[in-house]
Amino acid sequence: MSFDDFKSSSICIDTSNTDYILKYLEPLGPESMIIEEEYIDKDFLIDYSNFYSRSFDDVPKKATRVHFFSSKISKETFFSWMDDISELESFVEENGPVEDSYLGFIVIKHVPNNRFPKILGRTILRTYERKKTKTSSAKHFITIPNRISLFGLRLSLDSLPFQTQDKCVGACATASLWVANHCINALFKEPPIRSLSEITSRSTNLVSHGRAFPSSGLTIEQMLYYFKSNGFEAEFILSEMIGLDRIPIFIKSYTDARLPIIVALKLTHRNGKEALHAAVITGYKVKPNSNELLNLYVHDDQIGPYSKVRSVGDNNFHIWNNEWVNEFGYEEVELYGLIIPTYDKIRITPEMMVNVIDGVSTSFGEQGLIPSYSLSQISEYKNRLFPRSFYALNRKNDFITKKEFLCRNLPRFIWVVKGFHEDKEIINIIFDATDGYNKHIYTLIFV
Repeated sequence: MSFDDFKSSSICIDTSNTDYILKYLEPLGPESMIIEEEYIDKDFLIDYSNFYSRSFDDVPKKATRVHFFSSKISKETFFSWMDDISELESFVEENGPVEDSYLGFIVIKHVPNNRFPKILGRTILRTYERKKTKTSSAKHFITIPNRISLFGLRLSLDSLPFQTQDKCVGACATASLWVANHCINALFKEPPIRSLSEITSRSTNLVSHGRAFPSSGLTIEQMLYYFKSNGFEAEFILSEMIGLDRIPIFIKSYTDARLPIIVALKLTHRNGKEALHAAVITGYKVKPNSNELLNLYVHDDQIGPYSKVRSVGDNNFHIWNNEWVNEFGYEEVELYGLIIPTYDKIRITPEMMVNVIDGVSTSFGEQGLIPSYSLSQISEYKNRLFPRSFYALNRKNDFITKKEFLCRNLPRFIWVVKGFHEDKEIINIIFDATDGYNKHIYTLIFV
């Protein structure tokens, strides 16, 4: 099926969020798609077992999966590869590897919601171009490796899974936890990947005033409990507590560490009604030669994956401009608070970093340096340093060579404050993120 045929098909028209999916895919140059009519999705199968299998309505337990390609691949062409592998080899020789043209997939669950007879399930789509030049901005996305089998053809794609809420088994908070769960599992191999119904069930083990299913949503406390019940730490921080001008700093720092931030949004409708909503920050776009964030990218279950957010007024992303305002009839979207899940060995909290940020910003400003902040694992930090020329100073200002520094045992997690002059990195100040005392351990000078 061609992409144009898909846009007018009942599969597309009858499914939630597909307007956004079409707009998202357009710049990636979709040409064709392969459809798995009867696809067994593990997550939905669990949700089906936990809820839909005991419903009176006959809800199909099999889903539909649609794969998108930037090359022209007809159904006949694809099946010819099965009959004769040389056909695939000829295609690759002429068009390049199939994987290079693979744009990802969407899963369509045949479950009705208020507006559509079908809803969008697990979705993995290629991210936008990230390249940076001296005059263009750079995009940074949280991604994880995904392996896909299309009737036996192996494909892979670095992206972050997305799905919409299914109010019977999990509302927006559950969908946000599901996305965050994938991020954390990719970093730390736990907690295990769970379906929407499993996340709702585990979260509501904390005392709840209502029933688990159908789900009416989770409280902030239940969302925090989900992480803590899996051996992780999680904090809820009101935006105003850390200072509105520091919001972009923490967003960038945790996103660079591939740690998801779940945002609590206060939505004010034009009719005056207010509602709370949850989404996950999954990327950002930064201004050239600056740390100023131009856009955020968010997995919002009511919009789609990597949806763009602009800041209103001061560029601190306290007030958002996105589809909620432009298409859904809301007057204001306020970033009310941040839920930050972290590994238990990361003991320096955002509040503890505030004094460091204020002190360094003042000091760097006096020296004409632009500060940047990141939370890093030491292995990844050393990988970045390996090709660079630098020397280090410890807290006593003892001189340490590059080789001595790279060979030393260091904390697994570190906060790094970087100083830039124009586009050149000049200095790194390193703090031990595992001790809880904002301990400055090394300073690196680049030469």
